[in-house]
Amino acid sequence: EVYFALSGSLGLEFSKLAAPYVVAQVHGTGVANGLGINAGDELIAVADDSVEKAPWEELVKKLSQRPVVAKFRRANQAYAQSSEPSAAAGGTAAGLLSSVSSVGSSLLSAAARRADGDKDQELQAE
Repeated sequence: EVYFALSGSLGLEFSKLAAPYVVAQVHGTGVANGLGINAGDELIAVADDSVEKAPWEELVKKLSQRPVVAKFRRANQAYAQSSEPSAAAGGTAAGLLSSVSSVGSSLLSAAARRADGDKDQELQAE
């Protein structure tokens, strides 16, 4: 689990804007930087709700709620990681990277840019 408490860009880039949400890149300036999230990790839950089949808009809404906890599945590895040493030592479930802080900032920024682009296209069509 990863706990995102701070506002601002998460700095997470996903391979596509649809499920499954696999991390393509963790940007060095985002909230997620340094929390143990890696490219290839799959976001599977936000606030204890599965996002494995969730539409992009629903994911963005969930990640915009702060603070929020997100769970990731690490590809080809069974482990759990948390920002708290006791949880990292014991882990909670194989294959989960836990405690996602500030999930959604870069997602929200991307969604806002996309929404602004849609509005511009609507205005041009009129």
